[in-house]
Amino acid sequence: LTCDRSLEVGSEIMFNAAVQADGHGVTLAGLDCGGSYSPGDQISVDVTPPGGSFQYILEVSGAVLTHGEANCGGTRLVNQASATLDTSASTGEISIWTAKGIGPSGQMQP
Repeated sequence: LTCDRSLEVGSEIMFNAAVQADGHGVTLAGLDCGGSYSPGDQISVDVTPPGGSFQYILEVSGAVLTHGEANCGGTRLVNQASATLDTSASTGEISIWTAKGIGPSGQMQP
């Protein structure tokens, strides 16, 4: 998925519309969903990979993924189960979501 393509429910990925799904998730070390952070915090992110041999992607907004494999300006990471969020330039909400390829239609989990 190229950086200029949107990763959201309904966007076309591999000729099919992405749909929302459950089955994998994201854990933030020391921070609950909806919790507070201070700019400059380094937050560990762990992805529960989907079962099977699926491809998956992690995307963030409002922070930067610090991982050698991160792309799209540090906002996307493919097939990696952990990374760190750099919040040094963050001033507001940070959003994190994942997507996985399952065949004829991609699925996403916010």
